[in-house]
Amino acid sequence: MEEKIVDKKSAVQDGADSSTKTNEVLTVVAKLLVLVVLVGISLSLPSPADVSLHHVQVPPTPGETCSTTMSATRHTLALSPLEEEVLTPLEPFIMLSGLPGAETRLMRALLDDHPQVRCGESLGVIHNMVRLWRTFTAPAERQRLQLAGISQMVVMEAAQLFLLDVLANNGPSASRLCTRDVLALTGGVFLKTLFPNVKFIFLVRDTRAAATHLVHRQVPVMGRRLRSVEEGLRMLEDLLMLLRRECRMLGPHHCLPVHYEALVLNPRKTLERVLEFLEVEWDEAVLHHHLHTGVFVSSKRQLYLDSLTAWVVHFPDYLKLCPRCYYHQAKFLGYDSFSFPPDYSRLASYDWSSPMPWRPGRGVQEFLTLVGKLAAKGAGQPVHNNSHVDLYMRAFLYV
Repeated sequence: MEEKIVDKKSAVQDGADSSTKTNEVLTVVAKLLVLVVLVGISLSLPSPADVSLHHVQVPPTPGETCSTTMSATRHTLALSPLEEEVLTPLEPFIMLSGLPGAETRLMRALLDDHPQVRCGESLGVIHNMVRLWRTFTAPAERQRLQLAGISQMVVMEAAQLFLLDVLANNGPSASRLCTRDVLALTGGVFLKTLFPNVKFIFLVRDTRAAATHLVHRQVPVMGRRLRSVEEGLRMLEDLLMLLRRECRMLGPHHCLPVHYEALVLNPRKTLERVLEFLEVEWDEAVLHHHLHTGVFVSSKRQLYLDSLTAWVVHFPDYLKLCPRCYYHQAKFLGYDSFSFPPDYSRLASYDWSSPMPWRPGRGVQEFLTLVGKLAAKGAGQPVHNNSHVDLYMRAFLYV
């Protein structure tokens, strides 16, 4: 009787072992079938080179230097197996940059209506990449990367690939690709290293009008909102120092200063000069941007002249007493800083000289101290020492 029970237990155990082995075999077979199906699907699809962005090393030309060899990378954006668009860093990209409040979006809307030009939406990626590049080139960070085996050339190639991918996929294809980034010119020399044939449109505007526009429209600049026209003028003065220096280092073949006022008063003449600089044929469509319904056109209004003088009503009177103290850079842009408003139809030419900040002399310092006391008295605040005077003198002194 005991032997029968043992035989039954062994039979049950053998059956369980056989069923386990059967399940394992079925699992392996199912995995193989899934793998075969996936391989078949992958063979039926086009290769990744046909649907995505890839890069192929391009041999340098005989006269090419080592600095341009880094830029000799070809990126292919294939729209279909039979049609593909080849983009290289040697493409003459267009970058719209300039002073905040200078209406760079208007220039983008005008150029976007040209049949040969495509300006995508403003992403703010380029100036963030410039800031990241400055971080990587700091002495401590550069040493840390070198210890990790990452050279500056590797970082530049990575930045080049990333920005080229952004420019290629920021809209439909066109013979000339452009992008709008207000602060892109802050890294103009770095971007020219990545893209040797890049061209910058440097939009400038009367700093008094730009600061008033930014404050009353509550437009954030570099992540913060300006509290007063005084603060806006200070910020624009500092920024103009950097933008003018970068444009000067790029030279007139890669950087074109364009006055916003000239664009509004004489759009045809100004756009003819812009398109000639970009080496693009003239097209009447750029003068009728408000009639078109392009996807990327953000400004549908005509060019109103009221925007040129609307700032005068909101500009504080106390800032008019010392033009050199607060909007010293305006004269280098070609504006008459002593008129409110100036005659924008008679703008002076852009000054390509090296930008230098203005520092007040002793006589001017004494005058500003007196003005600070008068400002404090007018505000009904007591003045006990020079620190209180300096508090009110800041409205007139830019250092």
